Amino acid sequence: MRLAQIQNEVVVNVLIADEVFPSTPTDTYIESDTAGIGWIYKDGELSPPPIDIDALRHTAYVAESDPIFFKYQRDEATKEEWLAKVEEIKARYPRN
Repeated sequence: MRLAQIQNEVVVNVLIADEVFPSTPTDTYIESDTAGIGWIYKDGELSPPPIDIDALRHTAYVAESDPIFFKYQRDEATKEEWLAKVEEIKARYPRN
């Protein structure tokens, strides 16, 4: 079985064990086939961590739109190509 080791309402480790470990003052162990490190355990429920839209956008800008921007600065791409990529990234990772 898979056990989620929880400290301060956050899964800090996932273990494979034959039986559920007893909880300690600092650790709680919950059987779960889906939980991963970083998941949240609150009110008896496990849930995935919140998604950091800004971090996803930043990574995409660096990998995808920044190269087009630098080409635009060298007259190797158009401003429209660069701005279209920026808008595509914003659409892919919308802020709700």
